[in-house]
Amino acid sequence: MIQGTDWQDLATEVYQLSSGAGQTTEDFSDYSRELGLSASAEAIRNVLQQAGIQAVVQLQNETCQVTLIHASDLSQAQAILETSCGTLPYEIIAGGENP
Repeated sequence: MIQGTDWQDLATEVYQLSSGAGQTTEDFSDYSRELGLSASAEAIRNVLQQAGIQAVVQLQNETCQVTLIHASDLSQAQAILETSCGTLPYEIIAGGENP
C-alpha cells in the first residue's frame, strides 16, 4: 500500500488544500468583541452582587447598563463601577422606589 502511493501528488494536494484554506478564513472579530463585552457585563454583575447591591446588568449598544433595584445603592455602585469597568462604558439607572 505504501509502495503504490504517489507522494509527490499527495504533497501537492495537501499544500493546495492548506494554502486555499487560508484564503477563505472568516473574520470573527465582531463575535469576539461581543463575547468580551458579555463577559465584562457578567463580571460587573458579580462584583455588584458581592458588594450586596441588587441590580439588573445588561448590554445596550455596547454600553453596560446597570439598573439598581434600590436607589440608595447609587453612590456605592458608582464607586464600584468607576474602579471595575476600565474602558467599558457604563450607565447607572437608579431603579425602583425601594430605599
